[in-house]
Amino acid sequence: MKKRSVYLLISGIFAFVSCTKTGQQGPTGATGANGATGPAGPTLTNTVTGYVFLYDAYGDPVANLDSTVSVLLYNTTTGSEVDSVNANHAGIYSTTAQTGTYNLVGECPGYGMFKTNQGIVFTGGTRTYDLKFAAIPNLYAATGYDSIGINDVYVKGTLIAPNTRVTTVLAYVGTTASVNASMPGSYSFVVAANIPANATRYTILLPLTTLDAFFPAGSTAYVAVYGAAVNYTYGDYTDYASDNLVYTAVSATSLNPGSFIMP
Repeated sequence: MKKRSVYLLISGIFAFVSCTKTGQQGPTGATGANGATGPAGPTLTNTVTGYVFLYDAYGDPVANLDSTVSVLLYNTTTGSEVDSVNANHAGIYSTTAQTGTYNLVGECPGYGMFKTNQGIVFTGGTRTYDLKFAAIPNLYAATGYDSIGINDVYVKGTLIAPNTRVTTVLAYVGTTASVNASMPGSYSFVVAANIPANATRYTILLPLTTLDAFFPAGSTAYVAVYGAAVNYTYGDYTDYASDNLVYTAVSATSLNPGSFIMP
């Protein structure tokens, strides 16, 4: 009986050791090296082309394209000018650019600047952008004054000399005396009005419902009036800092800056 007990004990130890050995795992091997980086994608050439159209301050097309129209491409990453090309006498321009993101700007002396949608991504192929330029008018006023009605504020002025054609004026309305057409952050909104042919006075209506959205009662609203091309929206673009539209075919200086107290 004693021999049997010893045999059973030894057998149990052997079984325990055997099970323990079979549950162990070997060490993990080292991670293999990364594969080589693949080649960069191709740099594609993009063609940018289109027609140029010129209009005078009254909206009539200008047949003579001898004016120097420059189309400029700016790289948005570097902020540098990439290319500049002039339109030919047929009013056609064409240039090329490598793959990337660009701003496209058109310029013509005496005309408002033209901007396409900014941040254009070029990924190869041909892009067509027709550019329309409106002439900057020369309008001058001798006097200006404001009056407040039931529903509107009337911004009025007297012209130094009447014009034989219908002309356009823009009233820029802002919260400070520095309101200026070339400073998008200085104005809250813009209102347009036409001056009849041969008229010596003009009147621009500023709706009180619009003014109320920007100016509380008793505050001061400032107004600067500019002469504008009939097609003053040609070349307009959004200033993203202020979210205001910028019109480029406007006179260099305001006709008669003024102010009034909100009722």
